[in-house]
Amino acid sequence: MRQGPIRWLYGELPGLVERGVLAPGAADALREHYGPLREFNTRRILLIVFGLLGALLIGCGVVLILAHNWEGLPRPLRAGLCFALLLAAQGLALGAARWRPDSEIWTEGSAGFLSVALITCISLTAQTYQMGGDLRTLLLVWIVLTLPIAYLLPSRLAMAICWLGATQWIVEAPGRDLSFTDYATYLAFVILAAPFLVRLYLSDRREPRNALLGWVVCGCLALAGAALGGWPDIGLRAPLYAGMLGSSYALGLWLARPGDEPLAAWRRPFLVAGALGLGVLLFACSFQEMWKTEWNWVSSSGGIAGPALSIAIVLSLIHI
Repeated sequence: MRQGPIRWLYGELPGLVERGVLAPGAADALREHYGPLREFNTRRILLIVFGLLGALLIGCGVVLILAHNWEGLPRPLRAGLCFALLLAAQGLALGAARWRPDSEIWTEGSAGFLSVALITCISLTAQTYQMGGDLRTLLLVWIVLTLPIAYLLPSRLAMAICWLGATQWIVEAPGRDLSFTDYATYLAFVILAAPFLVRLYLSDRREPRNALLGWVVCGCLALAGAALGGWPDIGLRAPLYAGMLGSSYALGLWLARPGDEPLAAWRRPFLVAGALGLGVLLFACSFQEMWKTEWNWVSSSGGIAGPALSIAIVLSLIHI
């Protein structure tokens, strides 16, 4: 059984015994049944990391073999190979979900392999039959198909791939080509991906892999904010960053459970990234040149960036 629910249960047992809901003997029986919690194990983490790398390398190796001989194969055979790879990846993921749901190596590895197989099948099939399209369309379709994988298996690797793909999708468009649809699409992705992150941190916030995924999310949001803040060109990049960093800090405070012993800074990505980001932003605000050039406040904002930034920072710090 996964350690997150067990860790949560062990944290609830003293309160249940104190309130008389459980007898002390029942609490001891539960601890004996589930056994001791697994502590941080470097060997286990390395085994998972190398297992994931192996799955990704195998998937990429198969793609390279196909690509090397691609031009000499007839179209039906090309399509058949693409879908055969996808079906094999789906079978591996189904087997991991059905027979090895508690194996982190099988779950994460099959999710990573299926993610690679998805984008390979889509891109090669489109290239074989000259369907057209561009990189942004490919990335958007890939994200839509990969996001359910992260929830169904569940897989941190698949969720990290989704965040990286969505960020690359928004960065690929030049600032002046962004539209309201781009904003709405990326916001919809963030809303759909947020429950996965919240569930992970509420179940076991001490898990190192949760922290690594959190840092990936913070980095992706920083890059996406830089791209989204440049459109429209009315000096809203600073208020956007202030609101985003403040929300990250507030989320980190909400995820921290009162009474728990403090964690290392690298295991609290949202709290640390939000606090450091707000500090850097406030320091940057002390330079007048930033307002005139980088944030385009004087020339094109019509004077709205100053009040907007002040309001954003106040709202961001309201939970501190």
